[in-house]
Amino acid sequence: MKSKVAKISLITVAVAGFLGLSFGSAKPVYVPSYRAVRVIDGDTFETAEKQWIRVSGIDAPEQGMCGSREAKQELEKLVLGKDIYLKVMYHDSTRLMALVYSKDGLIATKMLASGWAELNDRDGLGLPELSQAVKAAREQKIGLFSQQCTQTVNPDKPDCKIKANKTTNNPPTYHFPGCNSYNVVLVELHHGDDWFCTEKEAQAAGFKRAATCPSAYEETPRR
Repeated sequence: MKSKVAKISLITVAVAGFLGLSFGSAKPVYVPSYRAVRVIDGDTFETAEKQWIRVSGIDAPEQGMCGSREAKQELEKLVLGKDIYLKVMYHDSTRLMALVYSKDGLIATKMLASGWAELNDRDGLGLPELSQAVKAAREQKIGLFSQQCTQTVNPDKPDCKIKANKTTNNPPTYHFPGCNSYNVVLVELHHGDDWFCTEKEAQAAGFKRAATCPSAYEETPRR
């Protein structure tokens, strides 16, 4: 079982190539710097030692999902060509799960503040700065929380109004106008949600009609 991480704070670098981190105590721990040589996606990168590092505290969209390209570019700006510092927590398959820092602070916080990652505190970090950063991004509706990836209306095909949702449903369900919760359902494209014009299309893609919906959807003729 993974234990919660003690409160962590940055302190002044006292030795070249090392960063001082205080883990809930007055005495700092100095961790050596590393160099990222390749970013795999918005939450994983490779060091010069050919070690893959997974940034703890966040989730970025999988490759091909809405925002995946922007998330990767954001992480590249934060870690490539810079000194980075790792507080390794555990080994996750082929990667090291780690708190990742630059001299400017925690990388997870910066990714969340950009809007191109979501909070995932699977490791029980309990760091307020992470929650505050993602809250601000949601309120500002930037990155993944903008109309680009989180939608309530279909910007490309306004007459195709069926919301197919994978976010909280098992099996995935779809909602159409007339369903009880239609107006509050979000289409989060970065989670694999989608829009459909007909029930037949949604069902063919593996979605089932939500239990709160009428027995049939009266489709609006497409223009």
